[in-house]
Amino acid sequence: MLTESLKDIINCIGNPIFLKDQQHRYVFANDTACEVVGIPREYILGKTDYELFPKEQADVFRRHDVHVFETGEKDVREYQLADARGNLRTFETAKMVYTNEAGEKHILGTMRDITESKRAEDALRTSRLQLSEAMDLANIVYWEIDTADGMFVFNDPFYAFHGTTARQEGGYRMTREEYAKRFVYPDDLSIFYQVMEHASGVSTAHRVLRLDGEVRHILVRSRVVKDGLGRIVKIYGANQDITERKKMEAAILESEEKFRLLFEKSADPTLLLYEGKFIDCNEAALKHAGCSRREDLIGLSPADISPERQPDGRLSSEKAREIYETTLREGTNHFEWMRRTMTGEEFWVDISHTVIPIQGKKIVYTVWRDIRERKHAEAALKQAEAKYRAIFENATMGIFQTTMEGRIVIANAALARIFGYGFPQELMDSITNISVQAYVNPQDRVRIGEICLKSGFVEGFETQLYRKDKSIAWVSINALPIKEEGNIVYFEGTMEDITARKQAEDELKMAHQRLFDIIEFLPDATFVIDEEKKVVAWNLACENMTGVKKEEIIGKGDYAYAVPLYGERRPVLIDYVTMDSDDLEQKYREVKRTGHQLFAQTVVPALYNGKGAFLSGNASPLFDRGGKVVGAIESLRDITEFKRLETQLRQSQKMEAIGTLAGGIAHDFNNILTALIGYAGLLRIKIADNNLHTYVDQILLASQKATDLVHSLLAFSKQQVISLKPVSMHGIIRGTEKLLKRLVTEDIAIKTSLAPEDITIMADATQIDQILFNLATNARDAMPHGGVLTIETRAVELGDEFHRLHGYGEPGRYALLSVSDTGMGMDEITRERIFDPFFTTKEAGKGTGLGLSTVYGIVKQHNGYISAYSEPDIGTTFHIYLPVVDETGKEEELSSSPPKRGNETILVAEDSGSVRELISKILIEYGYTPVEAVDGADAVEQFKKTDKVDLLILDSVMPKMNGREAYDEIHKINPDIKVIFTSGYTRDVFQGKGIKDKEFNFLQKPVSPSALVQKIRDVLDERQE
Repeated sequence: MLTESLKDIINCIGNPIFLKDQQHRYVFANDTACEVVGIPREYILGKTDYELFPKEQADVFRRHDVHVFETGEKDVREYQLADARGNLRTFETAKMVYTNEAGEKHILGTMRDITESKRAEDALRTSRLQLSEAMDLANIVYWEIDTADGMFVFNDPFYAFHGTTARQEGGYRMTREEYAKRFVYPDDLSIFYQVMEHASGVSTAHRVLRLDGEVRHILVRSRVVKDGLGRIVKIYGANQDITERKKMEAAILESEEKFRLLFEKSADPTLLLYEGKFIDCNEAALKHAGCSRREDLIGLSPADISPERQPDGRLSSEKAREIYETTLREGTNHFEWMRRTMTGEEFWVDISHTVIPIQGKKIVYTVWRDIRERKHAEAALKQAEAKYRAIFENATMGIFQTTMEGRIVIANAALARIFGYGFPQELMDSITNISVQAYVNPQDRVRIGEICLKSGFVEGFETQLYRKDKSIAWVSINALPIKEEGNIVYFEGTMEDITARKQAEDELKMAHQRLFDIIEFLPDATFVIDEEKKVVAWNLACENMTGVKKEEIIGKGDYAYAVPLYGERRPVLIDYVTMDSDDLEQKYREVKRTGHQLFAQTVVPALYNGKGAFLSGNASPLFDRGGKVVGAIESLRDITEFKRLETQLRQSQKMEAIGTLAGGIAHDFNNILTALIGYAGLLRIKIADNNLHTYVDQILLASQKATDLVHSLLAFSKQQVISLKPVSMHGIIRGTEKLLKRLVTEDIAIKTSLAPEDITIMADATQIDQILFNLATNARDAMPHGGVLTIETRAVELGDEFHRLHGYGEPGRYALLSVSDTGMGMDEITRERIFDPFFTTKEAGKGTGLGLSTVYGIVKQHNGYISAYSEPDIGTTFHIYLPVVDETGKEEELSSSPPKRGNETILVAEDSGSVRELISKILIEYGYTPVEAVDGADAVEQFKKTDKVDLLILDSVMPKMNGREAYDEIHKINPDIKVIFTSGYTRDVFQGKGIKDKEFNFLQKPVSPSALVQKIRDVLDERQE
């Protein structure tokens, strides 16, 4: 809020002044304001306009307030307001945003009674109109123009006003264009032509030039004369000299603005001095002085915020007092001063003083300007001048300035050496026309001038010059034209002696040509670079491989040759032949050095329009006669297909070897497990003591683990028997979530992100469960300190491009199952072996090495594909692609129920005595009558001897006659006979015996008693699976 002293000052001001808060309530009104409206101050304060004035008038005031608050800008408007006597008066009201020390915003308003000036203006307007008409009649400063010929006609007073006479101007007539050129102020030509084109009764002001050069302001009034068709045929008018009025208006405006500065903020630090002390300042001054409050600065002298002495050694107090007295005596002052902030920082300021009278007192209006940067620039300029003089004199490159005529006016020592002279002055005295005396081809200097005119500069212009001894030197010239009034008067620039480089280039060109002839038709993609790593050769095979023509890349540097291969500028094999770098082993495979030659293999992602390829490359440096490296050569061969076939062959061989091993042990092991699981199952049924069930359960659990191990062996060798059905991928994942959470540790979070639509695949759900369990186990072991296991699905379309990049993948629609972890990850060497059987990175006894091999085998049995991506310390992601099928074939799972008993007769043919005896006992246990046969031939004989056989259980592989052969013989006797084949062998073995998938009912050993009895019941009841 305003201080009492400031209120007293404002109350003495003859114009109304008021303050409103943001709620538009009056918080201050000076005495004049109260007198004008005839309302006591105590009634005004706290009220809004709506409580003091009629609503229509209050609406106008409110809109003005809102505009000022919103824009933050000062706004001046005219209002009519009834005074205390009820007389209507006109006020010019200026409003602006005022922010007090508390940061509260207010409307600060000042009012000026302009009623009398308005009346005077109205009277003046009437008088001017009468005067204008009188001037028209009396031909005072009169002019007219005939539109037919466009000629002006003037009178004598008109010429006298412009400082000339009709006689001097050759008569009273003049064209419009001539008048505009001679007398109209250039910046006001558009206004003049607008008057001529749109003549009307409206007055228009513009400036004119008298013959003596004086600029005058005139007010132009014009009339038009039209013919009967409404066309303008003549324009006439009179000009009034308003120069003095314009000066008066400018002076009044300037005077008012000076006083308004007391209430406005200035960008420059501004202060008021009285009797050598600061009595007021603006916000910029406070910030400049490092003060937070106005009170911190008010009352101080300039010496108080200055160092004790100025840079010239004088005491600041004495010098400040002397300057102040000079300002009071002369009215103005301008000087530089060393200031010190409240924090002690010293710096230069530029200060201007102006004495202004306020209420009879001489107040010094003070403006500070920070000139630290200017002072620093001045010091830097002096330093730079000395620095650049030293550079000029010691530069190894010639520096010159020549005239258009060819005289050298500036030259350094290096330029003199280029021309074969001992010192610059000798050169400048000897050569008076550089074109004739120095240029081998004088037209080259003409070309330099032409290029400068066209482009504004010359860079790297190579030409030949004569030295002092008449020998020839090659030079490279950079030049700029120096112009005066648009014309070139000098050339300035630099000159470099490139004679040695030119000689080397000639030798290199000869060597390059021989090299080009050799490499152009090499079958491998071959290119050559020079010592600056610019491409100098790019053979036909390179064009075919990259699609880049030699014309597009010859001469290009900055690793341009890497872009077609890698999609970016980077070192490639050809760069590593001349440098040692750890990057080489990281970016290339199978790196080998033989002498100067370097061999390596790598994948280039950008080749073939981004399809990528596997390349084999060899590179070697190129030497000149002195043994210096002058470039390098590299040849590339596409080995993508070779690598793909090599990988497929290696994987096939591994799978074939392990498949043979797995198939060899599966049969005998399955027979043993069949007996073990079967008898343990029967034992559990027979034992009444529940306490003993625990021991039997442990036997069954261990047997099941052994069974799973056999299945794993068969899975990765793709010989496991699976049952494919349309199943929901998302259903499988949701069904395993609880088990997966138990499988991992508590500090591992499991996240699933499933595709919006369900995806149906043709799969064995149990095997897909196995994939998830194995991958989850691996992820758990890879995150000993916790992490995130993420399972994602989406439908994808594989095409030819996928097959070309990966070497596998039939085109079609697939379900993509991605399993990711945030574990320790693995390097490339480990990743290449993860699907190998028995390969493990775990400690001895903590892993079989079959987990991922099993996953690989299951995926292959489902006609799918699997890949892995991993980075050390980041994590691993497995991508599994499984073929998608139509959902309409999806089958619902059958609810399990306890096996039913029966009374049918069943023929059991099994060459393993223990298994045969077990099956018979299981059949008897469930009410069936077994008939045993030791092989296929015996099975046929026993069938013939038995009155009625309801079902055959035949081992697929038996001596004398296998299961299929025995079935075929019995089928001839009874075509309706039902059969279940069993086998402990792998799929390829029993399929080789004529038992195809889904052609017959089949049970894979080992089999539990309940599974066997359920299958028998299903077949007898004709529920074929």
